[in-house]
Amino acid sequence: MKDIQHAQEMIDTIHEAIEKNNRFGEEFIEKIQERLEGQRRSSEEHIENLQKQIQAETKSAEEQIERLHRAKEEHERNIDERIQSLHEDTDEISRTIEVQVEGIQNHLERVRESAEKHVERAHEVMEQNAEIAEEQIEKIREQMQEFIENAEEELESLNEQIEQQRDVIEIRSEHINVKTETQVDQQSTYDIVQLLMANYDSDYDRRHAGITINRSYSVNGVEKLKYSGKLVPLYEVDEIYPRDEWLQTLIDRGMTIQNLDEYCHCLNARDYLMRVKDKPEVWKSGILDIPPTDNWDIYQESYINSLVEPK
Repeated sequence: MKDIQHAQEMIDTIHEAIEKNNRFGEEFIEKIQERLEGQRRSSEEHIENLQKQIQAETKSAEEQIERLHRAKEEHERNIDERIQSLHEDTDEISRTIEVQVEGIQNHLERVRESAEKHVERAHEVMEQNAEIAEEQIEKIREQMQEFIENAEEELESLNEQIEQQRDVIEIRSEHINVKTETQVDQQSTYDIVQLLMANYDSDYDRRHAGITINRSYSVNGVEKLKYSGKLVPLYEVDEIYPRDEWLQTLIDRGMTIQNLDEYCHCLNARDYLMRVKDKPEVWKSGILDIPPTDNWDIYQESYINSLVEPK
């Protein structure tokens, strides 16, 4: 009995739930219908607005098309008018050109006639000038012949003067040579040294500073001495071998110095002695064909003699 009652209660509960779901479903359906109705009305309003907008735009487009048609017609009328005007201008220009061409042709005809007259006159003048030119050429030939004869006489006179001047120059040259030889004989070697130093010292100092050397000396294929680089500084060389005394020694032994190159060569020869003065093995080596010795003074003398009388 209790089970039947319980089942009845469950059935009632289920019926209530079904009714509740039905009510909920009806309410949900009603809400959906209301929403659909709202969307339908909104769509209809939107469609109506679009139709109005389309109508307005269509009307505006039709008005714009109408304006374009009117503008096109106006433009075509303007073009037709301009074409007509151009035709008229072209006709006027053509007539003007024809008139100008006719005038130019007439002018050319007059110029041609005038040119023919000038040519004819020029031929006449040329014939007259040819006769005059022949006369002038004949006169010029006579003048040239006279000039040649005079020139030959003047040339002969000049040759005589040149010969006389040559004799005078030879006499003067002989006199100058005699005078120079006398002056050289009278001039002391000291004066020569001073003159050389006055003429070349400044240039020698400048050259010395820029010289770079690379020397190697061998005897029978065996290297005995080698050095390179700048020359020994002048203040050191001049202290050991004063340039005036060095030059005096060379000149006294018969060396002649005639230019800056020879002057520099003579003074730069001191550089070698500066490098070997403390190297007895070099004195004994026989380089530069200097006889071997262990005496420095003898080696110096032999080196100086080799400068004056190179082998």
